[in-house]
Amino acid sequence: MPDLIDEMEHVEVLSRQKIQVTPDRLNFLRDCSTLLAVGISIIIIGYYKYDSIYYSDGSLDIGPTIDETPGLAILIMGYI
Repeated sequence: MPDLIDEMEHVEVLSRQKIQVTPDRLNFLRDCSTLLAVGISIIIIGYYKYDSIYYSDGSLDIGPTIDETPGLAILIMGYI
């Protein structure tokens, strides 16, 4: 019971601040972060590939690569 009271008091404090974080807004932010994570995953699945990488000493390596535009989109979505 004390934990529930502490949680209710915490929610009340959050709802009275300058930037109000109500339970509805918190759920909205969680939904947005889930959609961003799904978007990043779809980009990775669609554009991530393994390419041959040739070095100046003549050696060859196979490594993961992603094109510049999808990589930039992932970076921006990650910051958001």
